[in-house]
Amino acid sequence: MARLIIVAALLWLGWLFYRRLKRQRRPNPPTPASGEAMVRCAWCHVHLSRQEALEDPHVNDVSRHLPGEKHWFCCSDHRERYISNGPGPRRRSS
Repeated sequence: MARLIIVAALLWLGWLFYRRLKRQRRPNPPTPASGEAMVRCAWCHVHLSRQEALEDPHVNDVSRHLPGEKHWFCCSDHRERYISNGPGPRRRSS
């Protein structure tokens, strides 16, 4: 009976050790720094950090803009589409 308890305890300790090693190997997902400003792509509505976003160079030059309004984009393709076609299609609400 004592051998069974010792074997069970060793298996349990081995399992705990394995979980700790597994947790340490897993890389943490990148998270935005606390307080980092997030903006939304005017074309596809994806949120991204302001540092990664492209700003619309035609602020207040096009009638779609209100005074002081800025548009942000996730890539140059979406910026060009927005400038030539206006806002992208709206998502359907469920």
